[in-house]
Amino acid sequence: MANDEDSRASAYKGQVNEILAGQTRDSTYQPPEAVELFVKNRRAVASVDQLEPDERAQFAAMWPGEDVAVVLRDGIEDEPIDLEVATVVDAAGAVRYRLFGWNYGVIWLMPPTGVEVIGYACQHDVEHWHADQRPAFWAMDRALARKDHGFQQGAKFCWWEDKCWDEIKDLPRGTVQSEPYIRQQLAGKT
Repeated sequence: MANDEDSRASAYKGQVNEILAGQTRDSTYQPPEAVELFVKNRRAVASVDQLEPDERAQFAAMWPGEDVAVVLRDGIEDEPIDLEVATVVDAAGAVRYRLFGWNYGVIWLMPPTGVEVIGYACQHDVEHWHADQRPAFWAMDRALARKDHGFQQGAKFCWWEDKCWDEIKDLPRGTVQSEPYIRQQLAGKT
């Protein structure tokens, strides 16, 4: 049974990644400072002992009120989350972000330390919250397109759809999509 589930999950992830890779990225947008990023040290995580201290603190903040050891061991409603974690570095090897992903397209892009979320997705599409995200989305899309990293959870870091960015450009920070809820959650206020 577990092998059938693993095969289905793998097929699903492959299909999602094909769809995401096939999307047109037509845009005149250029980041103010083009930073090339690389996804490194990708690993499947099955216990909290496999997380570095900063990763453990970030993962725990994503699950307020939950025992993250139990979440990793038992999953949610007896379905494994299949957590994967990677480090995102720049061309000089400096750690820029930590990338978390789990089943059903949950993506968290976090700083190297702390719980200030850079990007969040449920069902693969990383939400547009404010214009400051766009250069990071541009760089993350390029990093994930390299395919040399092993990160399996598909993520759409959509920097190219100008209309999405135009829709939020004048909205107050902290008010768009799930950002208010996510920020409360990370602050332990849910």
